[in-house]
Amino acid sequence: MPSWRFDFNGVGSPTQPPVSSPTLSSGYVSVLPTDVYTTVQGYGWDSAVGSFDRGNLAGSQPQEELRRDGHWSPAPHTFSVDLPDGTYWVNVTVGDATVARDSVVIAAEGTTLATLNTAGGQWAHAGFAVTMTDGRLDLQVRDAGGEPNWVLNGLEIQVAETVTFTGIGSQPADPLQTDTISGQGPENTL
Repeated sequence: MPSWRFDFNGVGSPTQPPVSSPTLSSGYVSVLPTDVYTTVQGYGWDSAVGSFDRGNLAGSQPQEELRRDGHWSPAPHTFSVDLPDGTYWVNVTVGDATVARDSVVIAAEGTTLATLNTAGGQWAHAGFAVTMTDGRLDLQVRDAGGEPNWVLNGLEIQVAETVTFTGIGSQPADPLQTDTISGQGPENTL
């Protein structure tokens, strides 16, 4: 299943493994705060944003390279990715090792899909399905109050696989009869 993964890095900070390369296209791509969208690159911000890097996190943290750094701004910004039209499962990571982040609003294709809050030293994930029809996924990040800056650490995008059911079709409910419905779909969905 194709996937696109982005690690929002500070200048000089490491990228979450596995790192994207010509032989591993599904690895994480390092995004710098100055990476502005171009059609040649196929991804980027609408304009430059701020970044931070908190250094190594205490202990052995899952996704440490992803969580130690991130991008931020007090103003709304849009991160765009060129993708074929379709439905995608989008997962965002938001948080900060030292600063509480509240009211971080995530919208995709103009629809608000999540508002995330984290204490300092905590991270939150939000996942949602997005259907796009213009060849580009536009993910807006903004702050809705409290701590004045939004933050974004990571973004993962996967093609949303469909689940197909076969069998009885549309039938009225009958409490005296048991109907069997079978189907096929991605692993662990049925």
